[in-house]
Parts: sequence; C-alpha cells; structure tokens
Amino acid sequence: MNQKIIDETDQCEHMTIKTGPSREYRRVRRLETGWRFHLGDLDDGADPELDDSGWEVVEVPHDWSIRGPFDSENPGGQQQGFAPGGVGWYRRELPADIDRDATIRFDGVYRNFDVYVDGEHVGHRPYGYSTVNDKLSEFGVDGGETLAVRVDNDEYPHSRWYTGSGIYRDVHLIETDSVAVAPFGTDIRTTAVNRHRAEVQMLTEVKNAESVELHQNDEPLGTQRADGFGPRPIEWYVPYEAGTLRAVAKEDGEVVAEHELETAGDPSRIELDADRETIIADGRDLAYVRATVTDDTGVRVPRADHEIRFDVSGAGEIAGVDNGNTDSNEPWVGDTRSAYRGTCITVVRADREGGTVEIEATADGLVGDGVTVTVEDAA
Repeated sequence: MNQKIIDETDQCEHMTIKTGPSREYRRVRRLETGWRFHLGDLDDGADPELDDSGWEVVEVPHDWSIRGPFDSENPGGQQQGFAPGGVGWYRRELPADIDRDATIRFDGVYRNFDVYVDGEHVGHRPYGYSTVNDKLSEFGVDGGETLAVRVDNDEYPHSRWYTGSGIYRDVHLIETDSVAVAPFGTDIRTTAVNRHRAEVQMLTEVKNAESVELHQNDEPLGTQRADGFGPRPIEWYVPYEAGTLRAVAKEDGEVVAEHELETAGDPSRIELDADRETIIADGRDLAYVRATVTDDTGVRVPRADHEIRFDVSGAGEIAGVDNGNTDSNEPWVGDTRSAYRGTCITVVRADREGGTVEIEATADGLVGDGVTVTVEDAA
C-alpha cells in the first residue's frame, strides 16, 4: 500500500500538536453574538471608523429574506417564495484575546459575499452553499479588529427554490499554531482494490514550515525542504503501516512544532456515541447515534464498510439510518446500514412516555457497543 503525505496536517481527532511548553494547539470559537446588521448597500460599510451603533443587533445564523415583505413583484418571484433579496452588511469586533494564527470560517453565506478586516479586503466567494476559510493571520490580526461582511443577493434569477439571504450558517474563529493542520487537509482514499490487496493513498497537509522531518512509528523517513517544492506542498510516498506518523517542523534548525497522526490498524470494534444524553418524551424528539468502526486502540478505520445492525429497546424507536454516502442506494428506513468511511448513524425517536432507550450496534467480526439515552417526561 502507498501512503502520500503532503505538508499541511489534518483535522483528525487523533492528531496532537506540540509547540513549546503548551499542549494546546487549537481553539475554535463560534461567533454567533455581537453582530450588527444593515439592510442595503453602503460605500463605507467596511470602514472601521463607521458609526454602526444604530444598526440592528442580530445573531447568526441570520436570514433577512424570511422577514419579508413578501410581494409578488419581488424579483425572485414564486421560486423564491416572493421574498426580497438585496444587499446587506454585517459587522462585529473580533475577540480581543487572539494570540495565535487566526482563520475565520463561514459555514454558509448566501450569496456573493466579501469579507473585510479593519477595511482591508480578506476574501470573496460568489457561491452560497460552500464552507469558506479565510486566513486572518496574513493581515496582522491580533484581536479587536472590525470584521465586516458584505452579502449581495440582488441578482435574479439564481435558484429554483427559496435560499434566504445572509449569513445563514455558523461562523467560527479558529486559532492554531503557526505550523498547523490546514482546513480539510487530510484525504484518505482507496486508489486500487481487488480480492487480495488494496492501495490506500493518504494526503496530509501542513502549512508554514521551512523544513519537515517525517517519522513513521519512530523510524525516520527523511527531511524535505519547502523551497525544493516551490508553491507545491511538501510530500512523501511511504508504505502504509498502522501506528503513528510524526511530522517535525523546523525553522532555522529549531523545532517549531510537532504533529502526530494515528493511522488505523485492522477493524476491531464499534464505538457508539449519542449526540444528546436526554430527549423529551413527546413522540417527536430525536437523538442521533453515531457508530464508528475502530481498530483495537480506538482509531477510526476510514476504509471500513461493515454492515451495522442497530437494536433499540425501551422508550424509543428507530426513525431512520444513514451514512452520508450520496452514492448509496440503501434505504433510510430500517435497522441496518453499512459504514461509510468508517461511520454510520441511527436516528432514535422518543416515545410519549419517559424512561430510557437503549441502543446497541453489532456487526460480523466486530465487538459491539451500546449507549443509553434518557427520555424525560414532557413538561
């Protein structure tokens, strides 16, 4: 098997980063409050000196179209639910205590939006449905700056359904060390497979390093320098082995960061995790229970595709199953689902009487697991 390591390192749950004496390597904060909103375009909407004290105070996610006014003459017409579009500005101050390299992540802004920090243009994205990461560290951000977002949903037609307008999903401020995992920086894929063997390609990205040493299970695999790759990421091709990959980044001969990525061994067991400990006994409340196929050390096995069987007893029932694979033709209604990239879920619906609901997951060749969710009487 071949494994390709590209220098920018993963969002993997099992990766650790060490920089100096601190063990903290990543802080993520959701920026949902403190936003001020103005409907309509402004020439100076990004100016940090602009007096926006009279703007409407909102929380994001936020959609200004849903408030109307609804009018058959609105340019979006029936396909947009006769809702208005237009241009809107959002502003807020960044937290004052930014002490590491900062990235701002917008999970969804509809649509055609621009981001500014203290009046300086940071990024632009016309498409309204994708996650966008803008690096703020490149603009000298250290806390307290004015973040401004201009959203332009004034061009019609552009969709066949209601889209809303504005910052309609979460916004996160992410702080990392100078050498850190790039957003969506790890990709694991099976490049070839037959009845006897498979080739797995792993791509891992690490940013801002002068040179990087790679170790696999404490065996050195050599050093690569960034200047030898030009604009491309540093990369290695190494045999796949279960265990640990460790990247050591250096600048001027000094270690500036270390990253460890655990690679999975053979599938061994199922781990169940419910998104909530308690649901309400109203016949409608839901808990999402994720089944993860791991090796015997608890590392997710991304190639695992076992068929998982869910058994639910007590004060609830299975409402559905899924695995996130858009190419799957398995039914959503039932008690089994194959794992996709090592995971799948069951959705459990509460009964109308309180108690507990027990969820168990089993699969051939794997050790099963169980979890209990409390079902509280509705108030």
